[in-house]
This record gives sequence, C-alpha cells and structure tokens, in this order.
Amino acid sequence: MITSRIPALLLALTPFWSTASFATEEVQQIDPVVAIDEKIDQKKADIDAVNQEYDSESANLKQLQLDATNLTRQGAEIGRQNATVLKRLLISSFLVFLMIQKPIYPAFKMNIVHRGSPLKRTKRTS
Repeated sequence: MITSRIPALLLALTPFWSTASFATEEVQQIDPVVAIDEKIDQKKADIDAVNQEYDSESANLKQLQLDATNLTRQGAEIGRQNATVLKRLLISSFLVFLMIQKPIYPAFKMNIVHRGSPLKRTKRTS
C-alpha cells in the first residue's frame, strides 16, 4: 500500500514542478546577441585591466632598473674610496712602524741635537 501511494503523490505534484521549471527557463532566456555583446564588453574590460597592470609594472621595472644602476655606480665609487683609504692606511701604518722601530745596531743610531740654526747630527755616546 505504501508503495502505491508514493507514485500517486509524485504524479499529483509533477504538473506543479514542470510548470515552475518551464517558467524559470523562460525567464532566464535572453537575446543571444545581447549575451555576446556583454561577453565582448567583459573581455574588453579584462584587456584594459591587463594593459593597465602591464603599464604600471613596466614603470615599476624601469624605476627598479634605474635604482640598480645608481646603486652599482655608488658601489663602484665606495670601492674606489675604500681602496684609497686602505692605501693611505697602509702607508701611514708603515711610517708609524718605521718610527717606533728600535734600531738593529744601536751604535749607529744618530741623535739630533739642536745647537744653533742648523741641526747637527752626532753619534750617540751611550
């Protein structure tokens, strides 16, 4: 008995479901030309958005390349300055080293004595 009532209920409700589904299909149908025009407009908008993004990224790339060039130039200048400073430091360190060195043979060390106008050099007596 139960199985015979379910098909009867389905048959009773089928006309209602079918008319509702047909009504929704009729409402959803639109002119194919209008649909194609809308798709074309959407694609044009997508292309414009991609072009704008390309332009902004291109400008960003140019700025980054300019920054890289400037940084490379600054790095080379700093390298030259560093080399100059290292040369000067090496020379001054060598001069300081020479000034503080004790002579190997103290008997030949010369004393500078100021007597009069010219400086006279004498041998060290001690």
